[in-house]
Amino acid sequence: MDISGYQIPNLNNAPLSETAALAREIACAFGEPHRVGMYVAAVRRMGGPAEARRHYREICADGARDCAKVFMWRSRKNR
Repeated sequence: MDISGYQIPNLNNAPLSETAALAREIACAFGEPHRVGMYVAAVRRMGGPAEARRHYREICADGARDCAKVFMWRSRKNR
């Protein structure tokens, strides 16, 4: 699952932070565009966009059945 080809509109035309932009991309790629706030929190818990992007790529490369669940599990503090 490659997120580079997705066209995600900025709904309010405000500039997004790197964290919010990545969270929006991931949420739309997982089919949950209405849960962007949850993914922003997950990206922050992971330590930032670079770490979250690495986890996202690993999850997709492994071919997990439910990528969203694995992503959220990896964002937990005490796993």
